[in-house]
Amino acid sequence: MEGSFDDVSLRLSVVVNTSEDSFSFFRVPPWVETTNNFFEKRGYRISVSAFGKNELSYHKKGFEQRIYRKLSFFKDPISFPLYFHMLKDNANLAIVHGLPDLTTLIALIIYGIKRIPVIIFVHGVHREIDILDHLRNLLIRVFLRIFPARLVVLTKYDKKVLLEKWKLSEANIVLSNACLLLTEKEREKIHFWKRYVKEKEKRKGEKQFTVLYVGRLSWEKRVDRAIQAFKRIQDKMISPNIKLVIVGDGPQKKLLISLARKYNVEKYIEFKGAVSNEEVWKYYLMSDVLILPSEQEGFPRVIIEAFACGKPVLASNICGIPEIVIHNTNGMLINNHEEIADCIIKLSSDPDTLKKLAENAEKTYKSLMSARAKSDEPFGEIVDTIKCLCINKKSEVLRESSELMAFYDNGKFQLFYAREGTFQE
Repeated sequence: MEGSFDDVSLRLSVVVNTSEDSFSFFRVPPWVETTNNFFEKRGYRISVSAFGKNELSYHKKGFEQRIYRKLSFFKDPISFPLYFHMLKDNANLAIVHGLPDLTTLIALIIYGIKRIPVIIFVHGVHREIDILDHLRNLLIRVFLRIFPARLVVLTKYDKKVLLEKWKLSEANIVLSNACLLLTEKEREKIHFWKRYVKEKEKRKGEKQFTVLYVGRLSWEKRVDRAIQAFKRIQDKMISPNIKLVIVGDGPQKKLLISLARKYNVEKYIEFKGAVSNEEVWKYYLMSDVLILPSEQEGFPRVIIEAFACGKPVLASNICGIPEIVIHNTNGMLINNHEEIADCIIKLSSDPDTLKKLAENAEKTYKSLMSARAKSDEPFGEIVDTIKCLCINKKSEVLRESSELMAFYDNGKFQLFYAREGTFQE
């Protein structure tokens, strides 16, 4: 039998481990929306659960979304109502965004006991800071062996960590960064803001060299390095025509404002706070370079966003970042605030180098889009993941019922009888 996923109603439950200020009413992280759109087109009814500032339940863009207020008893955010929802969940498939997290561990156990296939999107495997991190990660590794799941990693670095340090099976790991690529709507927004920025720059005249930071203001992002860099820039240059624009919010905002005052560089720094997914493109296009001075990262989507706007990136030389940011080609890799300052001074005074990096940044994004467009399925790796979960009897994740499991295979819609273990075409 041929057709599409529209022929059968399937249920997908998505659990998002993210900071409470990046998932809120009318605001969905784009990497979650991209993944959801893929499965929605294949007939899945999607329910998204996440942590937020307020407890809400609503429908938006075809998805049912639940936001649960987090509890702060532990290092990782937790929510007992969310776990109760998992216990009642009757999904055909579950997706969890984020690996080294307590909620991921609980989701793995609950869905594993209920024999619901699980796909975990690994947005970075961060180093263990204390004994609690070690214990949590140890338990996750144990239950990944008891309740097999498929892990989608975004970088070769993370895959290497999972293979060598976590000792996981390579058969259970899929390398794909497709969820980070821009949606058609986002590309339209870039085109819209380009015209706005171009007109504004014509009226303004002389342009100030602008360094942009986009992201959460938390300790691991090390925005303090960027502020320290501006102290060094001020010491080395006379009246520098350079500014730092910080877009985002988080627990370290007050500390960073105080640090700017301490170094007497507040006149060079603008804190814009959190902005909408639509407005953020204006800041990308009005900047000259994006900075990412993080202590730890996965595969930051802000790099892809900057490249899509033709902006080079100054990023920490850590984790999987060197896989996308090539030093002196589409950006620069930095290790401390001194190198950040030196790179900013160089680019602000060398327009030819800046232009070359910007052109290569845009070429990098276009090559990513071109490579993905050539494949028959934009999320081909993930489709293979679903297929393995649905037909692998040894993993014991099949539903013990007579309902049909469905998956897409080379354009053909197939039904798999979970109990009988036979196909119907």
